[in-house]
Amino acid sequence: MITFKINQQWKAADVAAKLDKAVSAGLRGAAETLSNRTRMSLNRLTLGTPSAVGSPPNRQTSTLYRGITWVQDATGTLVGVLKNVKYAAIQLFGGKITAKGRGMLPIPIHPLAKQRARMGRGPRSFPFLVLVKNRKGTVMLVKNVGGRNARAEIFYILKKSVVIPARPYFFPQTRNPATLSAMQAAFAQEGGAVFSR
Repeated sequence: MITFKINQQWKAADVAAKLDKAVSAGLRGAAETLSNRTRMSLNRLTLGTPSAVGSPPNRQTSTLYRGITWVQDATGTLVGVLKNVKYAAIQLFGGKITAKGRGMLPIPIHPLAKQRARMGRGPRSFPFLVLVKNRKGTVMLVKNVGGRNARAEIFYILKKSVVIPARPYFFPQTRNPATLSAMQAAFAQEGGAVFSR
């Protein structure tokens, strides 16, 4: 039997520092993968077209799309909507929106009202609208059409509150096997690159 003795000296501090860099790099790769796949799950459909309840929201202005990102600092690696997007939470979790004070929320009904809503404009952009209340107590903004046989076109229904159903965009990706696999691969690749240098 022939044996050889191999002496290996480990510098614990150097190994720990390199391991820390590898983990940090791996987490950056995984975070980048998750944020990219989450952004890509937002559909780009016709402006003003709502997505199906329970599916990721459709891209309208791309504000939410741009807000989905990641950051790494001394506290760790964080993936989320890291820019100020007011409606990010209500899209993700759903919930109830209530008008402030004595105000009302205008819900566009008429095609022209929906078109103006897509441009970020509301009822004030229609100077001819009249406030009416029907027998059931529904408050509406309408346009009177015609003279003798007048009829009204409903532009908006006014409500004190509305319930927005959840349209999650992060949760489906964190449960998606393909996304998890891609995150693991990115972690291994970025972390392994530190040791190969």
